[in-house]
Amino acid sequence: MAFFSGDRRRRVLTEQMIAPAAEPTATQKPSSRVAATPSYASGALKNQPTVADLLPRRYSTLAIWFLLLALLVAGLETLFVYRTNWSAVLSPERAAALNVTLRGSLASWFSSMLLAASAAVSLILFSLRRHRMDDHRGRYRVWILAALCWLGFSAGIASGLHLVVMDVGASLSGWKGWLNGDVWWLMPAAIVVGGVGIRLAVEMRRCRLATLTMLLALACWSTATAVHFEWLTLPVGPHAPLAITSAMMAGHALLLMSLLVYARHVVLDAGGKIPSRPRKAKADKKVKAKKQSSDAKKNGADDADAKKSRTLRVDEPHGSKTGSSYGDSSGTGGQRAKSTTQWTNGSDSGGDDYDDDDDSFGARKLSKAERKRLRRERAREERTGS
Repeated sequence: MAFFSGDRRRRVLTEQMIAPAAEPTATQKPSSRVAATPSYASGALKNQPTVADLLPRRYSTLAIWFLLLALLVAGLETLFVYRTNWSAVLSPERAAALNVTLRGSLASWFSSMLLAASAAVSLILFSLRRHRMDDHRGRYRVWILAALCWLGFSAGIASGLHLVVMDVGASLSGWKGWLNGDVWWLMPAAIVVGGVGIRLAVEMRRCRLATLTMLLALACWSTATAVHFEWLTLPVGPHAPLAITSAMMAGHALLLMSLLVYARHVVLDAGGKIPSRPRKAKADKKVKAKKQSSDAKKNGADDADAKKSRTLRVDEPHGSKTGSSYGDSSGTGGQRAKSTTQWTNGSDSGGDDYDDDDDSFGARKLSKAERKRLRRERAREERTGS
């Protein structure tokens, strides 16, 4: 019993020494914080689509977009035609929203949205086109200019900014101008739209459908402008405003469609799904012309060397039998000929040793032409001497 009681006392003493360290003190407060858990999944950002993924990549999707835009344009024009049938329901102020010829209507808002969407697609194209490796001249920067152009026209349709430009130009110049002052905004707009549109048509020449759609958009805008200023007369009678607005909205819709078609082409080309075209024949012609020019230069150098080789210097013979030179024809014997190519008339002993059939002259062999020339010179000297 004594043994067990002593062991118990030691165990109790040990527990008393450990217990104060485990219990919280009066100054300490129990922690009520819970481990923070993330609000989103770890792959929330990784699974989000990029901007390029929002672009259509199938012709069926593009066809659906085209039909949708065509139906919207036709619907707005239909509401404009039948707006008078709703006069009992809508007041004249509310019915103005259906009038496609007024600013602030559904038609003007729709046109403004089309141009704003075109500006957004142009910026996406800029972000993709700037990575093209063969565009060393930076032609992709035209898409920034195009985006600014579409944004400016979107603001003009929604707010009438072009009328502000007209009033400012007329007040600063003191001249109202042609077309009742509309020339102040029409000429800059025509220059900007024509220049940017043609430049984009050239940029999109690799995609023929996009180029064709862009040209159709320019044609619609030109037709609407010509009918508005009565430069072009259409057999529409009192429905001329309807034709003008229809052509204008059709041009905006075709512009957006052309950019979407070209965006599809760029996305597929960047993904390597469009095979690269072979080198143009023009480049091959340049390489061929360069090779021909180098060959011509080489042949010219060979001809020059040949001409130099024809002008030969004929030295005096060495080791002749009589010990005299070819120039000692006057009997002096100690003088040399002034010209190394002149021959004597053969009166001295050295002329008898010349052999026409011998094709060697000293240490160098003479060609057939040289031998003929030497024989002619000797015959000429013999005739003059006789």
